[in-house]
Amino acid sequence: VRSSTGSAARLVAVVSSVTAMASYSAASSPAERFDAVVVGGGVSGLTAASKLHDAGHSVALLEARERVGGRCFSTPEGADLGASWAWLPDERDVARAASDRGLSWVPQRLDGGVRMEGGGRSPGGGEMLAPCGPGAVRMEGGYGALADALAKALPEGVVRTGRGVARIVRDGSDGSDDVTVHLEDASSTPLLARRVIVAVPPRVIAASIAFDPPLPDDRLAHMRATQTWAGDWCKVVATFSAPFWRDGGDSGVAQWSRGRGSVMAVSWEAAHRELGEGGYALAGVNFGRVACERLPPPGGGGGGSRFVLAASLF
Repeated sequence: VRSSTGSAARLVAVVSSVTAMASYSAASSPAERFDAVVVGGGVSGLTAASKLHDAGHSVALLEARERVGGRCFSTPEGADLGASWAWLPDERDVARAASDRGLSWVPQRLDGGVRMEGGGRSPGGGEMLAPCGPGAVRMEGGYGALADALAKALPEGVVRTGRGVARIVRDGSDGSDDVTVHLEDASSTPLLARRVIVAVPPRVIAASIAFDPPLPDDRLAHMRATQTWAGDWCKVVATFSAPFWRDGGDSGVAQWSRGRGSVMAVSWEAAHRELGEGGYALAGVNFGRVACERLPPPGGGGGGSRFVLAASLF
């Protein structure tokens, strides 16, 4: 193959030209227009999108993660890493949402022995230690099943994952009230909407999404000061081939060491095949940034936590 400085220069010019054409094409693509754009693919955002669609409105839902559900996130066994319980019949909205989609509930079992700090065992008392207290139920399949059901009921193309929102703009320069939603990926075409619903915790909105015109300073300050419920909680789910805690007459509830090096504060049964769930699992929770930073990142060698959790309960 013969080469020369001139041909290399022409090649660079061609590549530059193609790149410029591609950039121009992306920037000049007509924006999609909707009656509403929903930002956030948790259960709140999915519910809003569902109600808008059912009312005959065109809608797009944008979720920054590659999955829906937000903090309703479950393992394949149905153990919850986020929201975990309901107290029926008091929580009518979630009960109706589950019923409408054919989802069912399983009891949060707390009967049996409890492993105490220091290795002791109590014959009962799980309802006093588990964060849910007595009378709680879990969604069969985990709360992730509700998010998945909401998403699957929407037409193809409504739910768009991996689409973080960077900026929401209303300039009114063309005389319309349209709002322009710009994505974090600058090469993506913005979306136009008559209305935008931001179904994201206030503190996250204030930290990650810009508004034009800007939100009032006092509103931003209030959003930044609004605590996200359970925002500094961390959970671990450990799955097992057999429910060793039940085999030994235990509930799965355990009180961990309260020292600064403790992985968990308390744990409980999170899944059991006897209840129709997809496997056997224990879940544990701890509180505060320091405690959460001790845990390995998701998918980053978290198997060690399973053995630590099991060892604490034998």
